[in-house]
Amino acid sequence: MLVARYENGAPDLVTVVLNADGFPQLLETVDFIRRVQHADARILDEVRVARVDAARERRELAVLERRQRLIAVAVRRRRDALAGIEAGLRARQAALAQAHAARLAALQRTRAGRRRAQHELNRLLAARRRAAMSGGPGGPWAIPWPVVQCESGGQDLPPNSATASGYYQITDDTWRGLGGSTRHAFQASKAEQDRLAARLWNGGAGASNWVCAVLVGIV
Repeated sequence: MLVARYENGAPDLVTVVLNADGFPQLLETVDFIRRVQHADARILDEVRVARVDAARERRELAVLERRQRLIAVAVRRRRDALAGIEAGLRARQAALAQAHAARLAALQRTRAGRRRAQHELNRLLAARRRAAMSGGPGGPWAIPWPVVQCESGGQDLPPNSATASGYYQITDDTWRGLGGSTRHAFQASKAEQDRLAARLWNGGAGASNWVCAVLVGIV
């Protein structure tokens, strides 16, 4: 009926009167037309409400999908960071085990053997110092790669419970004190994070600002 009315138009009063077989039928026809009009208006209102609801649901779905993508990215970064940190720990454990074995050998061997063992120990310690200053993947880095690897695994991480974030795990208070342009460090570009981390590192004088600098043997 609603489609037919849109296609053919509503009958006017003259048409209704001319086609009526009497006054009772005229009243019945007028009442019927009125009820159809009310039904049509109700249907149109329901269609409008349904369209508004559908638009709102599409917006809500888009927000949920974006939030899910952000969560997936954060989870992947955390996973990659943990993998990098774990790899760094294994490498340092292996280097410490080698150095410990060399020290034992230096103590147990003859004087000539101790000289060779001491030479090997010095070589291992030098290799450890070079590793501590290596560039590392994803660089260049403003501070030694082992510290970055230990802190964030080389990932631009969102804030943790201590508010530390970004490649260099700089807390919000420190970030503001350095003049960071964003609320959290991870929201800034890598170039800005590099610049402010280098200022905080201060050629090594500020190494104690990172716990991992102690863990990797730089401090």
